[in-house]
Amino acid sequence: MDEEQQAASEATSGFSSFINGIGNFMRIMAKILKVAFKFVGSMIKWLFGFIAAHFPIFLIIMLIVIVLGIIMGVLTSVSSGGYNADNGTMSPVAGITGTEFYGQRYMYYDEEYTNENLADTYLEFTYNILYDVNGNSTINIDFSAPYSENAQIETITASFASAISGQNGIALSESVKLIDHYGFTEQEQQTALSIIANYIVGSGLVSVDLPTFTSFLNNSYNQNFAYMKNVCKKILIKDYILEEGKTAENISKEQYFGLVYMPKQMVTIEYASYAFVIENEKTVDIKMAYASGTSQNIIVEATADETWFVDGQTKKMLETEGTNTYILNEFTAIDKNDLNYFATEKTLFQVLKDGRFEAYFKNTNGDYSEEVLLKNVNSGNYLYMQLSADSPFNFAEVLVEVNAY
Repeated sequence: MDEEQQAASEATSGFSSFINGIGNFMRIMAKILKVAFKFVGSMIKWLFGFIAAHFPIFLIIMLIVIVLGIIMGVLTSVSSGGYNADNGTMSPVAGITGTEFYGQRYMYYDEEYTNENLADTYLEFTYNILYDVNGNSTINIDFSAPYSENAQIETITASFASAISGQNGIALSESVKLIDHYGFTEQEQQTALSIIANYIVGSGLVSVDLPTFTSFLNNSYNQNFAYMKNVCKKILIKDYILEEGKTAENISKEQYFGLVYMPKQMVTIEYASYAFVIENEKTVDIKMAYASGTSQNIIVEATADETWFVDGQTKKMLETEGTNTYILNEFTAIDKNDLNYFATEKTLFQVLKDGRFEAYFKNTNGDYSEEVLLKNVNSGNYLYMQLSADSPFNFAEVLVEVNAY
């Protein structure tokens, strides 16, 4: 055999070996896959057989896995303090529930809300007192238009509001920012009624003289608008009424000064912890106290700052173990026939106007300061938190352990 024939024979033999090698490899892989599928099938068959034969054990294992998952979820929630950065709210991680409590009462300031509300209160007052006096002396004002859409009412109101604010000639929306209270002091009453009278008479909108119209206004004010004599700060009150077994949710960021617990049966709070989210360079002074009759016992005091919550994580909490020595009776500063009176935030001024102040607070002789209100909640005994801050912040319960009787 010459060299060319020998090379061709070797090439043919090499190719045949290559083909045979691939064939052997494919056969081996087929066997492996057959064994693998058989093994998987056997494992599935065994697993179902095991579950059937050992269902209680399997159930326990599943429960352990579920419990571990819940624990991990709770730990994650605790570390974040229940804070929702997307909407700027906080929810208790494991707080009080509607099983033992009506809920929680919060007291706070919200300048944007109360500034708009005070402007509305002034407009409504102007409209109503002129409408009332219109029965004695016809006033040439179109009372068919709502007070919020009445240009004449707006002009008159803006005039006396700017005078009360100390900045004559500014818009109503700007005046209310400078006025830190609802209602009229005696001097403010005289200022408001004088400006109203001068505008109406000076504009020729009535046929009587200034002294007569002023007398009509004063009589109407004293007889029908006594609620305007309630001078109080721009305080808001909101109840988070709880459903059975559920905690509060999405507590808003506000400038809080008070929190009051409202148990619906005899309880003790064995332990409580709270997370705070506070803006940079701001602080919140905290005081938790137990009130009984005219006495208050301070349980814990602290000052929270920005270091309590950093990068989405709770670094420090307020803890109040001393609460377990105080038995709380059923909360009585609540209307059982109207539990949702404060479910939508209300101003303290509105509560006074509605004549319902004494249903929620003891007689404070006209002193509506934060500390006096918190010390005079109309209940035999109660647990409350007094807070002091100059800007809005978030806070909520992390863990509360309750013992019911």
